[in-house]
Formats: sequence, structure tokens, C-alpha cells
Amino acid sequence: MGHITKRSGHYRARWLDPDGRERSRTFSRKADAERHLTAVEGAKLSGAYIDHASKITLAEYAREWAATRPHRPTTAARTAYLISKHIAGTKIGDRRLSTLRASELQG
Repeated sequence: MGHITKRSGHYRARWLDPDGRERSRTFSRKADAERHLTAVEGAKLSGAYIDHASKITLAEYAREWAATRPHRPTTAARTAYLISKHIAGTKIGDRRLSTLRASELQG
């Protein structure tokens, strides 16, 4: 669970990311800091947490995801092909994962 500290008229929300690294963000209102911490904790529990400091691209993430799946060799080859054609071969494949919106991925 994260915590909030008051510093020079601002509120700093601090939390641990899923990898155990401490992250923080500053807000002008305590209510905003509390809301952010609640959202971060909920995202961590649901598996939807995105580290906005990460520089991983969508194509790199897709390749890492595919490598962790227990695929048969033919399925792994097809998945690698689909990632290279439909993700890495597009303009969003080189974008940072944290900057993408759901509407861009659906398009």
C-alpha cells in the first residue's frame, strides 16, 4: 500500500510498483493523491498496472509476452509472424507502451 506525505504545500503519493521499486507523483490536493493511490493499487491487483517510466515499446512487450506462453513450436512461429507483421511492422509498434491509448490499439 502506498502513502502520502505533505511537502511544501504539495502532496507526494508514493507506492511500490509490481517489481518492488518505489514510485512517486506529486499533487496539489490531498484528495487527488489519495485517488491516484487507490487507482494504482487497483491496477496492480487487476494486472493492469502500467509503469509510465518504462521505455518498453509495444513490439518488445508483445515479443516478451509471447516468449512466456507455453506454445507448441508451430504456434510460436505463427505468433512471432503475427507480431512482426501486425505490431512491429506498424507505426505503433515502436511507440512506448505507456503512451498508447486503448482507442489507438483498437484502430
